[in-house]
Amino acid sequence: LGTPYIEDLATRYPGSRVKVHLHSANAEVTEEQLYAMLRHYGELNDISVLPEKKGFLALFRHTAAAVAARNCLHRSRIRPDGEAQEASVVLRLEYEAFMQKRLRELASNNLRVVLPLVVLVLLSTTYFIWDPLRTFSVQLRLVECLSEGDMQDGRKELPVFSGLWGVVVRFMAHWGRAQKQVWALIGGRNTSREGQLVGDFWADRGSEMDDLRSWMAGEQDQVLLLTGPRGNGQNTVMRHMLGRGAVFIDAGMILGSGGAVDDYVFVRALCKAVGYWPAQNMDRMLSALLDMILPGSGKLSRENEVLVAVQRVLSCVTNTLTEIERHRSLAKVTGPAPLFIICGFTSENKSRHEGF
Repeated sequence: LGTPYIEDLATRYPGSRVKVHLHSANAEVTEEQLYAMLRHYGELNDISVLPEKKGFLALFRHTAAAVAARNCLHRSRIRPDGEAQEASVVLRLEYEAFMQKRLRELASNNLRVVLPLVVLVLLSTTYFIWDPLRTFSVQLRLVECLSEGDMQDGRKELPVFSGLWGVVVRFMAHWGRAQKQVWALIGGRNTSREGQLVGDFWADRGSEMDDLRSWMAGEQDQVLLLTGPRGNGQNTVMRHMLGRGAVFIDAGMILGSGGAVDDYVFVRALCKAVGYWPAQNMDRMLSALLDMILPGSGKLSRENEVLVAVQRVLSCVTNTLTEIERHRSLAKVTGPAPLFIICGFTSENKSRHEGF
């Protein structure tokens, strides 16, 4: 009846929905006539008229019937009722593009529903991509801290994590430390000169320095409070003695660099101090986008938002410390815990930021 058009185009696939286009200026083909032609090839579920009456959409029950109808009736002719043979209509059959086209139409016609779903999907990646990456970065920071402390005290470096994962973490920690040393050399930073100046400044308090070193070399089962007048060099001497062998959280620097008035700066500085990367800036931007699309969806206050962010950071650090102890107990080895130095935790700084 017709001339088959058999193609192997990559974007076209056979389906049970076939569009029947009518190529004629005035003649009209009824639904009954089209049904009589298509029924020979299989059962139909429905026949509907295309927009602007340019043809019909035939829904077959089985895809094989639709394939047979298109192969046999494409470019065939049908004579409308009451018309002469010269007024016959040419039928052109093609499969309706499914899935990709329908998804595109669904997205374009329901943007107010689709965009929040996209944002929610991006937020859900936090639990599958960002959180494991943040945990890994905190592990690198703590492993670097422990390995640096072992090197300064002359102890043999003990494995923090067991198995292949321990080898990977230890290698990445050493690689990061080597990069920092290279960049320090490129930048022209003279650490030996700085150490000599600090040693000369504290030369008359050698006994206190020795006591401090012995305490840090032992088991840190308690908190040590080092106080003194502001600007007396407590922070400098601790950084000189420990270097990268401790996690420094400088509260005064965090608040002084803008963290007292901007929660974004406060959280970012805290994340950098403990090695928490990537920071939670992307979560805030996605939450703001979702609140812009659906007003009222992000009702967390400013104080609660930063509080939740800080709790996430501290919870990640706590979980990493617990994981270190678990791996050590499985490997039946003991070692010092990572040392945390909190600078500037004074009543004055606590009053500069609510909830600090």
